[in-house]
Amino acid sequence: MRRHNLPVQLLDDLLTAFTMDVTKRRYSDWPDLLNYCRHSANPVGRLVLLLSGIREEELHRRSDDICTALQLANHWQDLRVDLARDILYIPQDMLRSFSVTEADLRNLSVRAEPVEAQQRAETVPGTGTVPGTDVRFQSLMKDLVARTRALFDSGEPLVKHLEGGLRIEIKLTLLGGRTILDRIEAADYDVFRRRPVISTFDKMGLLTRALFSRSP
Repeated sequence: MRRHNLPVQLLDDLLTAFTMDVTKRRYSDWPDLLNYCRHSANPVGRLVLLLSGIREEELHRRSDDICTALQLANHWQDLRVDLARDILYIPQDMLRSFSVTEADLRNLSVRAEPVEAQQRAETVPGTGTVPGTDVRFQSLMKDLVARTRALFDSGEPLVKHLEGGLRIEIKLTLLGGRTILDRIEAADYDVFRRRPVISTFDKMGLLTRALFSRSP
């Protein structure tokens, strides 16, 4: 900490997040959820930048957007897993806004096919929807994915200020997070029946893009 002049507040924020992980299981609204990400995800990005000698506040805010977006993408990806642990990151006011109840979510989870059969799930011919998909839940997930994608877009300008391995790492973070969102969209937002994943083959392709493309 002395060598790199790291603020203790960032480490304290992480400890706060650890406490929230074991005490907080619901989030009232979008700002409440973002506040969790501010403590649990954003400090990591800021610490990485500081260790690389990057101290500009604007770039740190761009990093915040990327870190928050990545954590949100992981939340939507693992919705079924978290719900089984009685943790729900979808804000309560958004559930009400889209007329989705927690009972609806649990019903969708119960109706989901076994993990080993997920890869065989097919869309209903002519409809473009996954069997059993709830339209209200689709609309809710579409909103969540759009908000998350906007955060990735807001953070992307950080990349042009980075060099070397850190530049590649952040590009991979953007590519990986956006790919998760793409997978959710491709499944018509049904994260219960099809958990969006990035395969080893996908990772090889993302690394190639990170190394050779100009933008994520």
